[in-house]
Amino acid sequence: MDSPASVQPVSETLTIRRGERCRIYPYLAQPSGLRRIGGACRLLWNLALEQRRTFSRRGRYIGYHEQAAQLAELKESYPFFAEVPHHCLQQTLRDLDTAFQRFFKGQAGYPKPKRKRDGGDSFRFPDPAQFRIWVGDRGQAWLTLPKFGKRKDDLGEIRMRMHRPLLAGAKVKSVTISQEAEWWYASLAYETEVQAPARHMGEAAGGDMGVEVPLMLSTGESFDVPRPTEREMERLRRLEKSLARKKRGSRNKEKARRALARHHAKVRRRRRDSLRKIAATVAKNHGLIVLEDLNVRNMTASAKGTVEEPGTNVAQKAGLNRAILEIGWYTLYLFIKEAAEKHGGRVLLVPPQHTSQTCPNPACGHVSPDNRAVRSTFACVACGHEGHADHVAARNILARGLEVLHADTDESQSATAEVKPKKPKKSKKTAAGGLPAPACGDLGAAWSAKQEGRPARAGGSELAL
Repeated sequence: MDSPASVQPVSETLTIRRGERCRIYPYLAQPSGLRRIGGACRLLWNLALEQRRTFSRRGRYIGYHEQAAQLAELKESYPFFAEVPHHCLQQTLRDLDTAFQRFFKGQAGYPKPKRKRDGGDSFRFPDPAQFRIWVGDRGQAWLTLPKFGKRKDDLGEIRMRMHRPLLAGAKVKSVTISQEAEWWYASLAYETEVQAPARHMGEAAGGDMGVEVPLMLSTGESFDVPRPTEREMERLRRLEKSLARKKRGSRNKEKARRALARHHAKVRRRRRDSLRKIAATVAKNHGLIVLEDLNVRNMTASAKGTVEEPGTNVAQKAGLNRAILEIGWYTLYLFIKEAAEKHGGRVLLVPPQHTSQTCPNPACGHVSPDNRAVRSTFACVACGHEGHADHVAARNILARGLEVLHADTDESQSATAEVKPKKPKKSKKTAAGGLPAPACGDLGAAWSAKQEGRPARAGGSELAL
């Protein structure tokens, strides 16, 4: 038996879920094959949505299981659905069911039909047994999917670029194929076990999100997000005018639409890259990050109103909405939250009311709109305290976050002191009966049994799936 001195402490591990978006390069007939699958999934979404909207009523609910059971009949009536991997069709129905559940909970609006001209078709492969990722010695990679390299007579493997290696021991759970303008991407959802990050002991910071200054910290540090330049705005106007002039259904209109999509995709990639870098910098330097709980959806709602009650200052509100969306407040919050979890930090949200109108002086605390006579300058009318308006708001946000933490700590301590510990009860161990149902139902079993394996390439390695 080992001595107590030889026993090593067991490090705590966490199972994390992450995603990696990789560029894929389909060639020859592969792009048209991907577009056929995306078009079939888009059509299935619209058919299922129309079925729910028309036939679902009180006492006769139509959900995922009812619609998934009709896929076999749909394939017999329309054979082109049989050429689409069955899992992709099932996942489309699951996504529609999730959209309805979010609508019923008040988290989103009513699901809308999908249109081809909107672009952005995507479909998902949820079964790790149906796909394979092979990485070569020189960084090149290939992706094998049903209809793409799974059998010898199909469209072949898809070339892919792994921009960065996945975490050690990562197990890919699903692959989502999507198109952005003329580029194709594969989003890998994987999970792996990592050591729990040590608690970040850096100083706390409050952050104020604005339009002129996208993010201002209570430490005085500010971050900027690249905005579209005048030249890019002029190019955007030219592309939109060119698209509007083209004849509907013509090839020239499709060319103009693709050019406009490429422009938007470029701006979107640049913005996301900047937000990622901001989030990483903030999370590395601060253990506690306090932000405002902003409802961006309501803040960017249109002000045009209705015919009976038209809105006021519609053009000014539209410009403000455009400026907020160009920065991406909610995306920045999500990136900061993800980066903070990675580095052992914490993100706390506080109410945003009057953060930029409250005097940060502890001896004053006066709240008045007159303190913001000028947009970028704060001048307290009670005590005369002056400073940058965004910096003052960030300091007030941090103060509110610390008050919330102290209040939670006091409540937990008082609850622990009042409640007496109870003796643990001995519970009988019971085994759950039955086998778990397959994630994609019985309809996917017959389809997967038809797929043939393919030998791995020499000189490379296959990712753990």
